[in-house]
Amino acid sequence: MDKPFVSTAKGAVLTAMIANKNFTGFRSQSSSSGGGTTARTPVPDNGSESGGETPTSSTPQKEPEPAPPAVVSTTRSAMNFFTQQFGNSQSKVVQISQPPIFDDMDESVAQTKKEVLAKVHAMLYFISMGDLDAYQEMVLPTLTCFEPETQGTLVEGLQFHQYMFENSKRDRPKINCTMIAPHVQLIGTDAACVCYTRLTQTTNSANVTTVEKWCETRVLQRHNDAWKLAHCHRSK
Repeated sequence: MDKPFVSTAKGAVLTAMIANKNFTGFRSQSSSSGGGTTARTPVPDNGSESGGETPTSSTPQKEPEPAPPAVVSTTRSAMNFFTQQFGNSQSKVVQISQPPIFDDMDESVAQTKKEVLAKVHAMLYFISMGDLDAYQEMVLPTLTCFEPETQGTLVEGLQFHQYMFENSKRDRPKINCTMIAPHVQLIGTDAACVCYTRLTQTTNSANVTTVEKWCETRVLQRHNDAWKLAHCHRSK
């Protein structure tokens, strides 16, 4: 009878242990899923994960706007050439409005056109100043012309012009000339034609100013390496 009793006791102890284990597991599940405080899963620290400080958002820097292209001013070759040749005094008496641009052509052609236009520019200056000697050095002795003063007649030679120069000295008015949009055309290597409109402002001794407009064409010929006036046509 003792031996079965022992077996029964061991069985009772074993049953109590199993029951206690099951109750403990049930209580643990109840506390985790019941009305108690729910454990929160820790949120990883981004800064810790990256091994440095938490990056802060920053406004991206605005790239500087590119500078506007520099405005390249076209060189007024004729005016620069006149200033170098004759200085400012002559340019103040005879101005050029809308001068031609010679920078877009062959250099030798451009240089020749500058010389021709400068010769006409100087010629108008000497006419304005009444300088007959300087004028005669710039024209051929066989000069021909059509002008309002010739009354539609072709005049050849310098006598007609000499008379006009000498008599204009008696009461010389103040004169200012403007060449408008001169055009230079080369005719071969030894001839050139210059066309333009000329505005002439004159103020007499009574301080009265008048303005006249002329359409002029001047034909020049290279003679002994110098440009000389061969023909002039002037009309209103």
